[in-house]
Amino acid sequence: MAIQVYNHISVDLVFDSTIPSVDVMQGDTARGLIVTYLTEIDNLDNSDVSAVLKVQRADGMEGWAQGEVLKLGADMAQVVIDPSPDYTALIDVPGVAKAVLEVYSGDTVVSTFKFRIDVKENPFYGTTIGSLTPKQLETVEQTAYSSAQDWMDDHPEASTTVQDRAISTAKLADKAVATAKIDNGAVTPLQIENNAVMDNKVAAIGAKYTRADGQEYTNPGIDGAKLKPASIKNAQIAPGVISEDKLAFNPFADLSFLGKKVGGSGESDYGSAIDITGYRALLLVAGVSTGNRILTSTLIPVSWVTTDGPYSYGASANNFQAHYNAGGTMYYGCVIFDRATSVRISAGNSGSFAALYGIK
Repeated sequence: MAIQVYNHISVDLVFDSTIPSVDVMQGDTARGLIVTYLTEIDNLDNSDVSAVLKVQRADGMEGWAQGEVLKLGADMAQVVIDPSPDYTALIDVPGVAKAVLEVYSGDTVVSTFKFRIDVKENPFYGTTIGSLTPKQLETVEQTAYSSAQDWMDDHPEASTTVQDRAISTAKLADKAVATAKIDNGAVTPLQIENNAVMDNKVAAIGAKYTRADGQEYTNPGIDGAKLKPASIKNAQIAPGVISEDKLAFNPFADLSFLGKKVGGSGESDYGSAIDITGYRALLLVAGVSTGNRILTSTLIPVSWVTTDGPYSYGASANNFQAHYNAGGTMYYGCVIFDRATSVRISAGNSGSFAALYGIK
């Protein structure tokens, strides 16, 4: 077995009151380093725990050497940097080298505070007596390269992992994010800033594209299926941009039948109360005797239904009537506003009826 010697140093991960230091001899190839942690480290039993010694030599050159983590108990540890060409290269230049030891577990890392490696000059290093032969130097360089390459192969995240929120708008080329790269439902209002989507960013109706599966796609425009209900408000629409030909006309799309009352039971019978909660407007349809029909085309805003009070009949704050006078006989349909959330309807004569509809 080859000779070996280790320098020992203790570090604290919590307090940086002193700067620990070790003395080493320039160019030693059988020298290693043992670092003992004075602070507990949780979860040392993970199989992916590793360590790396990073050093900036006195001449400004930087390098690293792999270390092995040894447990000294449940949460205590030592890191052993064995003699190696990598470590020899770190102590190749006399002077004070700055060092940090990092322990990794997956994507997490904990680092020591800075400590010193005081490389003492070997007066014979570099001379015929003390220098490495060209063959030895070539071996050191090749080993260091291979070791670095092996470590990079084992830790691709060191050079390939993109940190969260690391890619900015400036890093993306124009048109870099294609349709095929966006999952259905991935773009929500939270991802789009207010006023961010301009009209020149919306594909025109009839524009043709080739999908990821190779099929041609013709843009049908933005229809109701793509819009969340009540998602477009006045603040999102520029004045004068929506023309009449872009609007569908269907005022009764949400028309609901609420109730009907047939006449013949007397004027005082207004029927059961009808719940109008949630309806924006009411539509009353009244029918009278043969040959006469009345359609109350007026829509009654719910905000008009505000007065509480007893049932009333005739022209009052709680009463709305549709009627027709034929031959001195009055035919009518009447909406009685019992309270702000319900109404009653009636039809007086046997040849009449009243029907109520609500619009959401």
